[in-house]
Amino acid sequence: MTTGPEYEISARAYLGRARALLAGRAEGEKLFYAAYELRCCVEARQLQYALALGPHFKGKVKVHKLVETKNRLQRVYDPSRITYLEMQFSPDEPIYQFYYTPVTEHLVKETSKLGEYLHCSKMYRKASDPWWDTLRAQLSSVYKAAWIACKGNLWVPPLWNPVTQEVASLKVDGDDPSLGEKLSACQATGTRILVKVDYLSTPPPEWEYDFT
Repeated sequence: MTTGPEYEISARAYLGRARALLAGRAEGEKLFYAAYELRCCVEARQLQYALALGPHFKGKVKVHKLVETKNRLQRVYDPSRITYLEMQFSPDEPIYQFYYTPVTEHLVKETSKLGEYLHCSKMYRKASDPWWDTLRAQLSSVYKAAWIACKGNLWVPPLWNPVTQEVASLKVDGDDPSLGEKLSACQATGTRILVKVDYLSTPPPEWEYDFT
């Protein structure tokens, strides 16, 4: 039996397929397929963040309920700003840089609108109909916001409980197998490291948007 490539279900995998569908001047069914992949991308990113929060996220995640999940995440952390975290475990080690890129309220709102394209069309539209250009622009806008949401490498923002003085476990993307051990060690009692935290209202200027 011959099998094709695996259908990956990470947020970035959904985003990558949406990008491929929107490449060039996408037309017809590709736009509807892209709407589906973008919707799944945002659902998957919210799910990833919710699961990474562990006990800080209360209840079961209902991935199809974008607004409900957004509101529950918002109870834990402000979703309007990108968090920049800089860490150095010792003076002779490199500085690690992390970004937490939230799924913003704007992205959830615009993604929710894509639901109407996941069902049969109620009317026929010719290829020359300006409606297609409007849909293409809408999908491109959602793609850009989803791209930013998937750009970060930090799954949990810095969370500190001032009462218990506990710090939420950090979870990150990365190829360094020792990084997870270092992050776990830095949260042990008495461990001292250099940390810098900043909050950004816009993405870093060095981030180059990969789609036009």
